[in-house]
Amino acid sequence: MKYRHFITSSNLLVVSGKNASQNESIVKKAYNGDRILHTEARGSPFCIVCAKKGKVDAQSIKEAAIFCASFSKAWKQGKKSVEVHVFRPEDTYKRKGMPTGTYGVKKTREKIKVRPALAIGFKGRWLQCSPPSALNRIYVELGQGKMEKEKAAERIAKILVKLKIKATKEKIMQLIPAGGFSIK
Repeated sequence: MKYRHFITSSNLLVVSGKNASQNESIVKKAYNGDRILHTEARGSPFCIVCAKKGKVDAQSIKEAAIFCASFSKAWKQGKKSVEVHVFRPEDTYKRKGMPTGTYGVKKTREKIKVRPALAIGFKGRWLQCSPPSALNRIYVELGQGKMEKEKAAERIAKILVKLKIKATKEKIMQLIPAGGFSIK
């Protein structure tokens, strides 16, 4: 089971759960100094910005917030603005009986309003789906729309293959969120 992830423009790793058990796992493994993000609404992944030498910059938090919003139910619902909460691992708690993947938050450090937006391109040598600002080279920009995920994945794979980038529809299906798309 692979987690969602991307590298920010500041070269910090952001890891996100794909389901409740992955969300449970990544929050448990978050270190002091890391930042945890979650949308204000249910149906959001937990995203962890992994601190480098105890530091997390504002741009990485913004990119992680866009990623978190884009992989939440907000994308599928077509929401144009999403509030994302930022907190530290020590601000979370887990009580007996709380469902898997659910955590309480004692203190939210920051709230950020972002617009869901993703692109597929390269960060160094790695193909990733992330906020456009995190990429060195952008090949496909994604927006919310009416195109079904499977059709979008097929079209994206064809675009990338024409550019001589190895990509299958199945690989793209793993990279992009659930919901409808527009391709730019």
